[in-house]
Amino acid sequence: ADLFIEAAPEVMAIKEELFARVALTLRDDAIIATNTSSLSVTRLAAFVTNPARFVGIHFFNPVPMMALVEVVKGLETGAETLAVACPYCFVMLDDAAKAAGSEVRVADVATLLAEAALD
Repeated sequence: ADLFIEAAPEVMAIKEELFARVALTLRDDAIIATNTSSLSVTRLAAFVTNPARFVGIHFFNPVPMMALVEVVKGLETGAETLAVACPYCFVMLDDAAKAAGSEVRVADVATLLAEAALD
């Protein structure tokens, strides 16, 4: 696989075990992503063999109705990883979302954009 996106429960121990196992089975250049909305992308990246290939890709719910994907760069996320992950997300959006063409970049914090906007 070129890209693996995890969508496990928001429990650090579950994600740790999952990422450790997945990192060993994917190609060395495969991107590993989390769909977390509440955990640190940087902390999760520590569970894989190469944190530069780790990124947050958070799809907002309900996915078919929300034309919004949040791409979160961890402290060690590589530029090449972002260069692949961002266009991939764009391809997954529908035509209306593509026409809007907006992009929001967020820092890696435990609370992502959606939760911060609600506070």
